Amino acid sequence: MDRFLLAFAAFFIIMAAARWVHEAGFRHLSPEQKVALVDAQSGVRKYGLLIALPVVFSAFLFPAYAPWIVLVYVLVSLGRSYRRLNVSELPAAYRRAFFTYSVLQLAGVAVLFGILQLALRP
Repeated sequence: MDRFLLAFAAFFIIMAAARWVHEAGFRHLSPEQKVALVDAQSGVRKYGLLIALPVVFSAFLFPAYAPWIVLVYVLVSLGRSYRRLNVSELPAAYRRAFFTYSVLQLAGVAVLFGILQLALRP
């Protein structure tokens, strides 16, 4: 199997598992908590693209460091989201599901770039 195909297949499988865990965590929230969670993340949705654009441009400017730039961006953004969750009054079961989702998301990005780095080596 081609390494590029393997990298993207592994990435999408891990991301699907992360999304499934995250959606399962929503079952632990009341409707009011779901609304509060969406409202608390509105700034992230509104300005997330503005923060991501410099990351994309710097990854193109420094292709040798692109995996690290993207990994740091994902790590920082998940860390900020997790910090917001700890301040809120959300149930521990949801916070655990979000933590598992975050770890899976980081693993997906790391696996993707790890396999791609191996594929691009001579």
